[in-house]
Amino acid sequence: MSKIAHLVLALTLNLAALLMIAEAQTTTISTVNLSTERDRVLLSAQGDITELRLEVVNPSGEVIFDSGAVSASTVEWPMRDSHGARVADGVYLCAISYRNSSGKLRKRTEQVTVTAAPPSAETSESAPLAPTTITGSGTAGQLSKFTSSSAIGDSIVTESAGQIGVGTTTPTATLHVNNSAQPASSAGNGTAATQLLQTSGGKGGNTTGTTGQVGGAGASISLLAGTGGDAPAGSKRGNGGSITLQPGGPGGGLGSGGVTGNLLLAPTGGNVGVGTTTPASKLTVAGVIQSTTGGVKFPDNTVQTTASKGGTITDVSAGTGLTGGGTTGAVTLGLASGGVGNTQLAANAVTATKIASGQVVKSLNSLTDNVTLTAGTNVTITPSGNTLTIAAPSAAFTGVTHDSTLMGSGTSSMPLGVAAPLTLSSSSTNATLTVSDTNGDGVDGSGFNGVSGTSTLSDGNGVVGEADTGANAFGVWGKSNTGNGVVGETFASSGLGGYFLNNSGPGLTGVVVRGLSASGSVSDIHPGNLFDDAGGEFAGPFGVIGAASTDDTDGTGVVGTAQGYSGTGVFGYASSTDPNAGSFGVYGETASSSPNSYAGYFGGNVSVTGTLTSGVKDFKIDHPMDPANKYLYHTSVESPDMMNIYNGTVTLDQNGEATVRLPDYFEALNRDFRYQLTA
Repeated sequence: MSKIAHLVLALTLNLAALLMIAEAQTTTISTVNLSTERDRVLLSAQGDITELRLEVVNPSGEVIFDSGAVSASTVEWPMRDSHGARVADGVYLCAISYRNSSGKLRKRTEQVTVTAAPPSAETSESAPLAPTTITGSGTAGQLSKFTSSSAIGDSIVTESAGQIGVGTTTPTATLHVNNSAQPASSAGNGTAATQLLQTSGGKGGNTTGTTGQVGGAGASISLLAGTGGDAPAGSKRGNGGSITLQPGGPGGGLGSGGVTGNLLLAPTGGNVGVGTTTPASKLTVAGVIQSTTGGVKFPDNTVQTTASKGGTITDVSAGTGLTGGGTTGAVTLGLASGGVGNTQLAANAVTATKIASGQVVKSLNSLTDNVTLTAGTNVTITPSGNTLTIAAPSAAFTGVTHDSTLMGSGTSSMPLGVAAPLTLSSSSTNATLTVSDTNGDGVDGSGFNGVSGTSTLSDGNGVVGEADTGANAFGVWGKSNTGNGVVGETFASSGLGGYFLNNSGPGLTGVVVRGLSASGSVSDIHPGNLFDDAGGEFAGPFGVIGAASTDDTDGTGVVGTAQGYSGTGVFGYASSTDPNAGSFGVYGETASSSPNSYAGYFGGNVSVTGTLTSGVKDFKIDHPMDPANKYLYHTSVESPDMMNIYNGTVTLDQNGEATVRLPDYFEALNRDFRYQLTA
């Protein structure tokens, strides 16, 4: 060995360990333990655990214990059910939940076996208890308590003359609770006093029935004052005792502010009844409500301090223009026939809106009051009874004067027509020519170009089509029996042959181009001649270019959806057969260097038929030593077994020995280790 003491030997260590299943990692958490003792099951946590919860389910599937989420390092189940009775022997399921300081919540389940506890040492005849000396002193009438394991002293409970005092040694009632301890003064805000009394009714029993059973009602809390003393005839019975609930007043001193506390009744729900056990509103009173000062405030913030005055009507007589009246019972008054005349109507009181339709002429071409019709040249106006005739003698109309845009004289022998070509010009933003048809075509043109539109403005549009909101409406519809329905062509170096924009249409929101194949037969002809049943084909260096707006961080350039049970949402096909070609059916590339950016992302199973070529292949898992905040990356190595491989080189010392330190997460991640050493 001395001959090699000064030699530097290279030791290559190859360590292979089978990779543990991911699901097993989630249950092997060393920081939370569940242990079973003689009379309890204890859940304890160490390290970075901020919240624990333990739920216990009996063999019947009923939850018999739930600690709730608690901020503690231990939670115990005393092996008792929800009614306080000790549970029977058997196997119970424990559901464990715990959260770390980063907010990450983990859950797991374990089984515990409960068996009857052996006889305690206190009851065993073969092991009598050794005598124990307890020392201490106390005050007469004051209940004692253990101040340590072997000493006693006074508690805060006192019994005096049949009265119990808590926090007082001089009780003045059967039960007198007092908390006169005042928190220490502070230069900042004062400390609130300790709550004096809190009572909580028990929870009603659960029901496991599924056929209309009802869970048990929660416990009620009653405050009953004593009844008055009895008295024989000739004497007066004693009054019943009162119940006083008085909030505390504000503090004293020379400071300002502070108000008397409030008396809260049912602040989180429920109704209050006075004189009734079935209140139907927030406050139901069976009796008279008396307000001695202040009055009653209504929802509109008005305050009523006095009741409305009453009185008696002894006679109602009908005056001029009226009918009805009487001296007893309910009476009515009405308008007599002709009871409304000029003296009863105010000036300008009767307007057109107060006259029923079909009764009188209310206006004529927006004219009111007296209207006079005046005859013009070659027009006659002839009244006859209730008929007014307006006419123009046929000999009076000789023609229409017009410019070169019209043809004809406007007479029956030469009706007006439009001269061709017709030129209309306007600088207004409104339409120069408007044609309307409720059923047919607004404009029907024929010729080399049926309809041709040219814009003289740099940002203008040659032809614009706009459709209504119907599901089958089209802004521009092109149809041809032999040629092309719609053709777009550009001569600009950067222009677009066709441009489509959908401003949130109700049926195709966000879709600017949609190609539909009506039959899908082999006789369909498409520009590329690639797929006979394609909805639409586009030819060029790029068949389809989809760009998502930069205003939307979640935008998608191209979306493909297949509704058939074996359809394909997006299909990429490289048709070149050239052996030197470098074509791609689908090509993805990302310009971002972020670890969260990918050239391709698949949510689900991925199947590859053919050769799969890749660079470095990594897999990522939660770091076993800090799963809430870190990830652990491994480089994939092709192997028939699932394993982790760790390689390294160390130098032997003069004794031919070396120490290899493995990662701190090694045992948490691996099992069944194998070592290969080469020196």
